[in-house]
Amino acid sequence: MAGVTPMMKQYLAMKKENPDAILFFRMGDFYEMFGEDAVTASKALNIALTTRDKNSDNPMPMCGVPYHALNTYLPKMIRNGFKVAICEQVEDPKLAKGIVRREVSKVVTPGAVMDPSMLEERSHNFLVAVAPGKRGFGLCATDLSTGLLRVCEFVGDNSLSELLDEMDRVDPKQVLIPDQLEETHPPLLKNLSTSYGKILDKMEGWVFGIDTAKETLLAQFNVASLDGFGLEGMTLSISAAGAVIGYLRDTQKGALDQINRIAIHNPTEHMMLDLATRRNLELTRNLMDNTRRGSLLELLDETSTPMGARQLKDWLLRPLTKVEKINERLETVRLFVNDSYINPGVMDALSGMGDLERVASRVAQPNPSPRDLLLFGQSLRKLPALREALEKVNTTFGKMWRSLWDDMADTAQLLSCAISDEPPIFARDGGAIRHGYSEALDDLRTIKSDSRKLIVQLENDEKERTGISALRIKYNKVYGYFIEVSRRQAETVPDDWMRKQSLVNTERFISPKLKELEEKILTAEEKAIELELRLFESVKREAAKAVEQAQTMASIIGEVDTLSSLGHLAKIKNYAAPEVNDGGELIIKGGRHPIIEQANLGERFTPND
Repeated sequence: MAGVTPMMKQYLAMKKENPDAILFFRMGDFYEMFGEDAVTASKALNIALTTRDKNSDNPMPMCGVPYHALNTYLPKMIRNGFKVAICEQVEDPKLAKGIVRREVSKVVTPGAVMDPSMLEERSHNFLVAVAPGKRGFGLCATDLSTGLLRVCEFVGDNSLSELLDEMDRVDPKQVLIPDQLEETHPPLLKNLSTSYGKILDKMEGWVFGIDTAKETLLAQFNVASLDGFGLEGMTLSISAAGAVIGYLRDTQKGALDQINRIAIHNPTEHMMLDLATRRNLELTRNLMDNTRRGSLLELLDETSTPMGARQLKDWLLRPLTKVEKINERLETVRLFVNDSYINPGVMDALSGMGDLERVASRVAQPNPSPRDLLLFGQSLRKLPALREALEKVNTTFGKMWRSLWDDMADTAQLLSCAISDEPPIFARDGGAIRHGYSEALDDLRTIKSDSRKLIVQLENDEKERTGISALRIKYNKVYGYFIEVSRRQAETVPDDWMRKQSLVNTERFISPKLKELEEKILTAEEKAIELELRLFESVKREAAKAVEQAQTMASIIGEVDTLSSLGHLAKIKNYAAPEVNDGGELIIKGGRHPIIEQANLGERFTPND
């Protein structure tokens, strides 16, 4: 590396650790990219490509984006299928001895996304791992943005086709596989490469090893055994789940506290609709352009919350087969149809609920933003009204909801009192903590806000004391506060003024009173930020303790919203509830095809038997 600067040595070392990601390398107010990364990123982001060391024999391509615009440029990279490693400065450049220390804070990939601007609100964003075995396959689908981790296994002669069908239902944004598939399971690799080639990621085989995977999961869930999750004997599911958690730990560089439970999907409990059936029925996408428009999902989706929308899609892709479970859903939908008082109240309480599930996951992260805490509090404050609206829902679902219900009043009250109505993006910018929450913080802010008034008062006092009516007290970042007078007036200034700077036409001074006031103002601002950050950290920790219960409430809200919206739809469309039993007959009287009826709004659909 002869002739390579210390900074470039640091960059190359970081790049070596993240060879398959575009490295966003923080340099001052910009994230810079170099070499092939710069060429690739400049095209993807449509930004200028320049060079470093233009006059050298081998100038280095480079490009950059402002650090404050990261949330504008990062989504573009992810939507284009790239992984991005964010390398931050982890020490103050002013205090650094030599090159500023930098670390990769996280790696953002299509399957590991938290930022709402990169997510589809009404669908999950799944990262999937496939664990092959001698008797079948294990599958783990994880949505980092919601904390959902779901596993299932497929064994027997049809295990490969069943696995591929489930993956199509999941619609993954990224797929993890062991790197030895070509030798051990070539048919699987061929199918996955055909369907998911661009989002397929190979990992070292040992990551999927049962001992490694089990150890990873035990550490993640802080338990001594996985049996409590119902995973006894599900070695392939454990292997897949362990690989997913291991990958996320490597890329996120922090805790994954939002992933705190495991859901087991049992294919035998749901109707197995193969890929061809789902597509021909246009359940979630149409046959014309593969979008949601004109699908059954679009027709049925009257949900008020993102949780409800995601739940509806999940139920639609996995129809129940047990009569008892089907009738439990119908019982609640029927109530929402027939009771003209309950459902409007429920729908009103659901409006403005927001995406509690995803905001709770962001609050569980090490560094949630003040705006995340604001949204968290706003969603929690809607819970009491929804509870009241559900009080007369005495169905199986209603009783279950009440048994798990928690208004989370303490957390909602804390966030309401502590977080301001218009907080900044970053807590370090100040203004996240609400006025009135801390008397000490309010006092420091008052000094800061009144600083101009105090400076004007001192300026007037000095004018009166010196007789120099043209003197001005000014400020800049280099010299701080100073008194400015003309060269001619400088000869008559008081003895207690000290010269600070001489310019062509003016002289600048500092007086004992101005020095004292300056220290008071600047210290107050610094102390206010320090105190506010401590207060924010405290509030953040308390909010994080409530995440698991908030996820339970988000799950309930998803069910409430889905069943309530179906009741609303049935009422306005005049749909009838079917009678479902264990008999083998299918009898339809006055049937209407919902999609055809919707497509021909100008014509009356003729019901048929």
